[in-house]
Amino acid sequence: MNLFEVVNAMVSARLKDGPLQWWQTVTMGPLDRPRFLGAFSGAGRRLGRAEVAAGTSEVETLAQSGLRVAGRPWAELGRTGLLLSLQGRVREEDIVALVEEAYRTGDLEEKQAVLRTLALLPQPERFVAVAAEGARSNAMSIVEAITCDNMFPAQHFATEALNQMVMKALFNELP
Repeated sequence: MNLFEVVNAMVSARLKDGPLQWWQTVTMGPLDRPRFLGAFSGAGRRLGRAEVAAGTSEVETLAQSGLRVAGRPWAELGRTGLLLSLQGRVREEDIVALVEEAYRTGDLEEKQAVLRTLALLPQPERFVAVAAEGARSNAMSIVEAITCDNMFPAQHFATEALNQMVMKALFNELP
């Protein structure tokens, strides 16, 4: 089972009727820019801000892949699923533009979801600019999303950028 399938199973099990149909439509059907961005921003209303509980095999599977979802909102998990669903549904060259736009136009929670998902996307090195922007943010929740429990910087940042991020995290006493 790939990561999208795990996330899809978790979110689908949580939803009923209309919200489930919405989820299936936005993660399985044809996708264009407005539909993706609308679903990405609307995930908070559809999936809620209740926290994903720890202890399930799906949560452990995601954690082993580098995605920590326990204690984070269901909306964030849904946004991760939306990002993971892009592969094969839109042209490869459009994936970077959609991820960048989701980050650029997103609120704090949407930006956090993008940053926490970058390492799991195909060819993650394409998203260094987005991750670097997150590391330079003045919003500590954004900096924490790229810095803490995120394998992306260690794998894809240049040494100077990684050192700068680590110094910022230490100065701001991030965990």
